[in-house]
Amino acid sequence: MQFMNISTPRHPEVIDEHIGHFTGKNHRYFLYKWKFSGWFAQWNWTAFFLGPFWLIYRKNYFWAFFFASSYLVFDFVFTSSPYFFTFSIELMILSGLFANNIYHAKLSRIQKGFIKNKTSMDSQLKILKTLGGTQWRLPAMLFPAMLLLTFVIPSLFGIHLLRSRVKRLDITSAIYAVFPPHLQWREIKLLRLDYQTAYLQGYFHKSIALNENTLKLSAWKFGPNHAYTIALQSELISNKLNMGDYQDAHRLTTELLKYYQLKFGRNHLFYIFMKNNLAANYIYQGLYSRAKTECHNCLLDLAKYTPDTDTHPVILSNLAQTYSNMGFIYQVYCQYKAAKKYHIEALAFAVKAANGYNIHTCPYLERLGDFYKEQLQIDQAETLYLQAKNIAEQALGLENALVASLLLKLGELNYLKHQFFQAEIFIRQAYMINTKYFGYNHTATAEATCQLGRILFAQGKVHQAETHLNQSLKITTNAIGQNNAVYAKYLNHMAGLYIFRNDYSTAEKTLLISLDRSAAIYGANNPRLLIPLEQLSLLYKKTNNTPARRGIVQRIQRIRQGTPPQQTPSKEIFILDPSGLMI
Repeated sequence: MQFMNISTPRHPEVIDEHIGHFTGKNHRYFLYKWKFSGWFAQWNWTAFFLGPFWLIYRKNYFWAFFFASSYLVFDFVFTSSPYFFTFSIELMILSGLFANNIYHAKLSRIQKGFIKNKTSMDSQLKILKTLGGTQWRLPAMLFPAMLLLTFVIPSLFGIHLLRSRVKRLDITSAIYAVFPPHLQWREIKLLRLDYQTAYLQGYFHKSIALNENTLKLSAWKFGPNHAYTIALQSELISNKLNMGDYQDAHRLTTELLKYYQLKFGRNHLFYIFMKNNLAANYIYQGLYSRAKTECHNCLLDLAKYTPDTDTHPVILSNLAQTYSNMGFIYQVYCQYKAAKKYHIEALAFAVKAANGYNIHTCPYLERLGDFYKEQLQIDQAETLYLQAKNIAEQALGLENALVASLLLKLGELNYLKHQFFQAEIFIRQAYMINTKYFGYNHTATAEATCQLGRILFAQGKVHQAETHLNQSLKITTNAIGQNNAVYAKYLNHMAGLYIFRNDYSTAEKTLLISLDRSAAIYGANNPRLLIPLEQLSLLYKKTNNTPARRGIVQRIQRIRQGTPPQQTPSKEIFILDPSGLMI
């Protein structure tokens, strides 16, 4: 761009008297800028620092609103970004660079109106003085309004900046570029607490935004191989799984697995933890056979590695997750002794990482409770569930995703004790919370819907039960498909209702599909196949299909001969409804 000579008028058409009446104060400054200054010399330091307040002070209402709105939008959208400071600087630069030109453009439009309307000179000067000049009342009102909206607008979306350290990161992001990162470690720890609170409360969109931006900052300042960066990557995958985005979570996991294998090797803890994320993905989808393979690989790799587990809470937390997934898989395959061992060790790692029982130990208390529930050790399970529920409610309040999961488990315990009224209260509370945090098309909502259907069926409310059970199948199909153990389990419940209605043909088809998918996931001799097999046996007994029943009974006997001495899962599922039918 060509610079103009200072002696050459830049806007010779501008009348000096017009500038004086239009600008009022500091008219000599604008006379120089508009008539003799080049393009890059139009910089306005006052506008740079004050932005929309300077524009409204000079009665440029449209551009004042534009810049004020831009600041508010940037403040809300990018509030969790470590680069928020640069966005603010860019808006300030734009304001300082173009403020004088915006002000001159307004004067030019007024002058064109004078020429078009053939306005007399006296009238021109009066109009210029009215439309120009300065005012201080509106800028003084705009500042508190913008300050208020900065905090009110985010709170409408559940983001309470006054109770969050997100803003603290905005301020210190500039400091990170100057000082070593370890000097600001406390700030990162505070931000991490906010992220974990959002994650545990079920605000997954907010927690993902915090996670992704903090991950960028951690990778930038600490490097991609730092333990904190690794932890954030694993938690990002967990967040996406909780939201139901298992496909993107799987993509991230496989990409990081390749990177970790090249960078650290297969025996490194970071690689093992990422393999555990892959196992968690398969568990979420109900693909337990694949999860079993990944958990077994993690177990073999951990056996080769002796970590210093006393020094880093990140390592302890990831070990807790790995052992918990192993315990879950052993439990799925009815290896109860190993399952109990790994669940107890997972809880011990979590307690050690958290320096006691707190909100981060609740998921491990819940899984150990699940183990006791499956063994029909109701008192032990209830004690663990209530302990986790009390911790979660004290830390997060009465309504959050973690409390919903525990309410669901307490409802199942009451169902097993035939306390259907209390069970329904717990399940309905869990259902309402899950639909609020996860939406209607999530596996957590499907589980609550299915359990509610079971309770309604046990109370003799067959039509309502059928509606809920069908809905759980539909949600599961949309969320994770039909070729998984979760869908097979819901089919078993649906088949019980068909048998009750004497719709034996539909019940048989449903059970055969469930049996086929369960065998593909668990194996042909897993005790969990007893659930659809015993229902088929009951069905064939009612239809007097003796040959078919004989084959099913023989298969049941073969499986029972290899069943461990602990309680089989079939007795958890098959309890009597008021009509005497096993469901």
